[in-house]
Amino acid sequence: MRQPFLAPTLILIATSAAAVEPVPRAQFNPVPQGTVQDVPAGRPLVVGGRTVTVLGMIDLDAIQRGNYTDGNDDLSDTEGTGFSRAEIGFRLGLREKIQAQINIGYRTEAGGLAVNNPPAPPNGTPENEGVATLQEARVGLFEFAGLQSLSVEAGRMKVHWETVREGPSFLLDSRGDDRDITGWDGIRAAYGGITSLMITGSAYKLPDLSSVYGIVGDWNPPSAGAQRTFVTAGYFLQKDIPLVDGTRGRELSSWQVGIDYNIDATKLWAEGVYQLGTVDDQRDFKGYGASGGIRWDGNVPNPMTAGLRIDWMSGQKQGDPNITAFVNPWESVSDTYIMEHEKYGELSRYLQGNLRAVKLNYGLGFTPRGDFRGDIIYANYQLDEDTAEGASSYGQEIDLTLTWKYDGDNALIRLFGGGFKPGSAFPETITDVDAPTDGPASTDLIWLLGANLLVQF
Repeated sequence: MRQPFLAPTLILIATSAAAVEPVPRAQFNPVPQGTVQDVPAGRPLVVGGRTVTVLGMIDLDAIQRGNYTDGNDDLSDTEGTGFSRAEIGFRLGLREKIQAQINIGYRTEAGGLAVNNPPAPPNGTPENEGVATLQEARVGLFEFAGLQSLSVEAGRMKVHWETVREGPSFLLDSRGDDRDITGWDGIRAAYGGITSLMITGSAYKLPDLSSVYGIVGDWNPPSAGAQRTFVTAGYFLQKDIPLVDGTRGRELSSWQVGIDYNIDATKLWAEGVYQLGTVDDQRDFKGYGASGGIRWDGNVPNPMTAGLRIDWMSGQKQGDPNITAFVNPWESVSDTYIMEHEKYGELSRYLQGNLRAVKLNYGLGFTPRGDFRGDIIYANYQLDEDTAEGASSYGQEIDLTLTWKYDGDNALIRLFGGGFKPGSAFPETITDVDAPTDGPASTDLIWLLGANLLVQF
């Protein structure tokens, strides 16, 4: 999840989708986290003998929100506001073995400059707001060194490691923390010459000046009728890791395993991460995290969705000098607007791991084609480790979204709202340093209302 309460955005993306050799699961996704769905395929153009496929998207939001920093009715932090974000770029197919991608991005608050915005997250990166930034500049080399199944990419690129296909990343997503830069500088190589197996190695320098190195194996056996299975396992080594308290850890190793299983209209998935490492000369990392769920997508007779998701991240054990909390500032889970969403809110940013979440969702299409749809989600949040006062309830949230496909998937209109009722543990995690208002946090209702227009072409 990204910055707390990075709200309304304007996003314009131009990129491409030329056919290439097989690429790793963690491949470029042109849609910033928090949008409704992936951008549809664009139309290829031939310019000077080179293939260029251009895609675009405009994403507009307007919101009204209250108590959004501290859950305290007595403090004035209710507002209607807007943010704008833009990206523009293209991808060129140079012959059959080379691709080049360049994206430029810009973000600012509507009618204002950086000084008007909420502060950066506690473990976030420096602001680049109001300045055009390089989001992506990468080159892809396919059939590298004469090996048909080997691809190499270098430069600044989008990175997205996930267990559920096209789902959120529980551990590493380049769009998951920094407000302005959504790509990482580095190199990755993927080899798919072994039946049903993809092996990917990578090394990246992140905007927060930390580094991450990884090796991942993805096993995707042939489908059997309506049954599909995907298994992934990886090892990641992170260095100079920023922590919520403003300090940095020396070295962190994360072992990750996951499975995504589909049969007919039912999807089940589970993943887990175990962490060990060195914070400094006196302390070590000893954390873990897990996530899993089930989702059913049917047509009876209208499109319908129902699901359950459980997330569990270890917290800091009282009296233990080591960091036992799960460390994942670059995750992108965004099921709820206020507690989790990078674009509209993220109260979970104030925690270092230390969270258990149970989420139930239901969606129903009001027409057989699903052109009109309603979705509702309920989430209950508990701390993994109690506060100093013995509190564990962090809060509950319920969100409602109405979606109208104005022109198929090319134009979507959404009305949405959410309410988060903080629990007894919430005020102890929000301090004057974290919140832009001056005063103690409380347990009053935090709410959000908004409208969204998404046009994709």
